[in-house]
Amino acid sequence: MKFSEVVDNIARVNDLKRIAKAHLYDVSRLEVEQLRAGIVEKMEQYCSSNALKAALGTAVLEEDRDVRTIAPILLGEVLLQEKDCAMPANILEDAVIDWEQSIIDANIEGKSSLRKIHNFEFFKFVLEAAWENDGEISRDEKNLIEKIRGKLQISEKEYRLVEAELKQFPKAGNEVHQRDDINKVRNYLQENGLLLTFRNSAGEDCDVIPEEMIQGLRLAFGVQIRDFGYRKLLGHRAVRSRSYLEDVLQKCGLSLLPGLRVPELQELCVEHVKPRVLLGGLTPRDGLEKNVLEGWCRELGLNVSGLKEDLISRVIEHYDGLIERPSNEVDPRKQWFDYFEKFAERDYDFLRSQELISKDLDVERRFEEATSYLFESFLGHKPLEQAGSEKADGALAIGAGVLFWDNKSKESVCDLKKHLSQFDRYFAKSEKDVAGLLVVAPDFSPESHDDAIAHEIQTGNKLILISAAELKEVALRWASSVNKDDPFPLRYFKMTGRFRSQVLDPLFK
Repeated sequence: MKFSEVVDNIARVNDLKRIAKAHLYDVSRLEVEQLRAGIVEKMEQYCSSNALKAALGTAVLEEDRDVRTIAPILLGEVLLQEKDCAMPANILEDAVIDWEQSIIDANIEGKSSLRKIHNFEFFKFVLEAAWENDGEISRDEKNLIEKIRGKLQISEKEYRLVEAELKQFPKAGNEVHQRDDINKVRNYLQENGLLLTFRNSAGEDCDVIPEEMIQGLRLAFGVQIRDFGYRKLLGHRAVRSRSYLEDVLQKCGLSLLPGLRVPELQELCVEHVKPRVLLGGLTPRDGLEKNVLEGWCRELGLNVSGLKEDLISRVIEHYDGLIERPSNEVDPRKQWFDYFEKFAERDYDFLRSQELISKDLDVERRFEEATSYLFESFLGHKPLEQAGSEKADGALAIGAGVLFWDNKSKESVCDLKKHLSQFDRYFAKSEKDVAGLLVVAPDFSPESHDDAIAHEIQTGNKLILISAAELKEVALRWASSVNKDDPFPLRYFKMTGRFRSQVLDPLFK
């Protein structure tokens, strides 16, 4: 969207004034149309690569940690990843929160790094020492951290993973930011000429980086291609071999862990290797041969003439222009969720008659997958990956710890006492603090509630007993509530013994 078109469609006067403050003086005396004309007149300053780089550098070193944390996520990880660099404000806020949660989840899953990092423990020590200073990191300390990070070739994502490990990302205790926090940073970005906001034809307020500002911000972030397009590029046969990827990464100075799979090497390239280096190498002798690039361009229907650098530019431009579209495939887990209680009670005759299972063993697995679907699609929590062979059926991030769940499909009721030793092993093997374990079953024996209470007294392990029907009701109520766009607050599951639905009443008033 063109800069002047965006300015013409800024609907709220406060947005207009904040945006004007970046490069106009004494905006309080100007009328609305004078503000619009003044902003358009100063377009060259708004779009200057040097001005954008300086403003971004200031934001990253801001005393307000919300600004220094959210600003690069909102601009670099969200808006610059969109084809038109524009998003409705509420969807953008969701995307920022989701990105923060993905870092927390990756830390809990133990995905801090796929490579050996020279002096990585030193970097972690620097962060620990900085956080010990009254739980704050000053501007000078942040500046030093950024310089050390660059020297050690530690990516932004790896840096955030270390902070998450220290329970300091996105905020203390691994708490994600709220919409009010993001809106505060949105206002800051407007006032500093890094973001514009307009109202689209559907009446939605949208955040946008105008066309004329995109290249300057890309240069400031070091972005040559959007992540979606880069991952597609990395899937081409010309560059997807293990040997080629390992060679590129090692030439870029990264010491790799042994035995990495191709998808892991590709992700390291997304974080650490510019696409021009991937395709063209660091020296004239590196990278792909010119005839390979010509074949690639021919395959894409692109011009095959020119120098090697021209061919590389065309390939990158092609993949950068790809649009990510949601899959049209229906998630098969939805129909399993629809018959959640039937799977819980192992109603084999019904499930087989409806072609929901082909063999009896399908029941248990599909009960587990339907539960994952419930948490992900209705309650807004993506289940975590778990390592090891003996583990709970599922895990969710709750603060800096985890909440487990385990499915117990039964043709009768679940007798908790028979499973206590199994559940205790899950608690004992967890590297993270376990807030509790949800036991999902068709129903429970009368003594199971008291057994759960006695067991917590003896071991400290909290077991929450919830029937499949009760959990499904929670999911459906939340999905139809006014809060449905927010993740369900998992703390409401932190009780011992039989689940009591009345504790949720305050959520639905």
